[in-house]
Amino acid sequence: MAAIAAAKVRGSALWTRLEWVRTHHGEAGLQALLPELPAAGRNLIHAPLDRGAWYSYPLFLELSLAIDRHFGKGDCALLIEIGRWGSHKNVPALYQMFIRMGSVDWVLGRASKLWSEHFNVGTIEVHRELGQKRAFGELRGWPRPHVAHCNAVLGFSMGAVELSGEKNVRGLTMSCRALGAERCVSKIVWGDEPDPQ
Repeated sequence: MAAIAAAKVRGSALWTRLEWVRTHHGEAGLQALLPELPAAGRNLIHAPLDRGAWYSYPLFLELSLAIDRHFGKGDCALLIEIGRWGSHKNVPALYQMFIRMGSVDWVLGRASKLWSEHFNVGTIEVHRELGQKRAFGELRGWPRPHVAHCNAVLGFSMGAVELSGEKNVRGLTMSCRALGAERCVSKIVWGDEPDPQ
């Protein structure tokens, strides 16, 4: 339990979720979430959020799950789209310019640096099959995996690939330790590559 208590996420991840609700459902949407959140979550809605500060991972999970229950189907699928949306909103315009000037390989090669910008523990290892329009990412060293977290990372990664200029980006969480699998693995495809399965 101590390991999970030490896990932190950057405030930008929380901001993304709140901003997604505000953009798609207005202030009334945020207010509708209040009964579903613990005190710390309600404070996020009422108090200024420091996007550069570290916040607890359990708070990130509680907020993500409340949003998914209220505005999605409660299956964590909405969190993929929120992560994707957040990738476009959270990457500063200057970085977006460099990403667009680079390639999908450049973006995937910087995945571990992007990880440490958002999470204080664990890593993500990305593998791309040479000449193929697909890549696999594995979350490692995270103390308490959750489908909500895996899907959020998948969505953010899909958004980053889109920022590189690739089209028709799709993804799938292939396995998650929270569901009894040995590893947390996601797959992203783009262009004319067949859908992930």
